[in-house]
Amino acid sequence: MARSAVEFLPLAGTTSHYMHWRPAKWAGTRASFGGALVNRYTAQVQRTRRPPSRRRRVSDDSDKNELKDAVEVDGVISESLSNGFYKVEIAGGHSVLARLAGKMTKGHIRVQVMDKVRVQMSVYDLTRGRIVWRFRD
Repeated sequence: MARSAVEFLPLAGTTSHYMHWRPAKWAGTRASFGGALVNRYTAQVQRTRRPPSRRRRVSDDSDKNELKDAVEVDGVISESLSNGFYKVEIAGGHSVLARLAGKMTKGHIRVQVMDKVRVQMSVYDLTRGRIVWRFRD
């Protein structure tokens, strides 16, 4: 029986999909089962394929920034308070305690008394809100 030039054998104690090559002259000898001579020539030939990565689903939420339970009304800033709060007068003579929205703060948009603004309020508390837009004069 003729020996091939390279023989593929699984290592002892490993699964069969990890194959290692050894020269055919060591096949069936003590050196083929973990001797010091074999470790020098052992090379991993085949690995398993990685599972496909989980892809993010692209959602079609164009209203991602808007709150579901929000009411937007236009008003005029009547007073500037401390810590970035403003008192905004809305239609009907009501006043709302509001502060700048995060994107307006991040964009360094300044507001002052007598500016016309759009306030976004939650339906659960109509006395507080968030200033989301400043109208140009």
